Amino acid sequence: MNSLLVLSQGGKKRGYQDYIYEKFLIDRDKTTTVTVSNYPDSYKLLKLIKNFSQTSFDNIYAIGGGSVIDIAKVLSVFIPI
Repeated sequence: MNSLLVLSQGGKKRGYQDYIYEKFLIDRDKTTTVTVSNYPDSYKLLKLIKNFSQTSFDNIYAIGGGSVIDIAKVLSVFIPI
């Protein structure tokens, strides 16, 4: 099961990804992690969409604030699930 994990730089520093892996029993080897800055620009978003346009994910997890949640929502619309 391929998963996408979107989190903030601060969340990554605090180890939130470990919490998600354990809580939801996610395989680390089948998870792609995207770290989002506090104020991501449209260029970064378009780059993410392009990079993942041929990748299928079974689940998308987002942990963080508004930017993280917004990026995850946009990716959920534009990439195959």
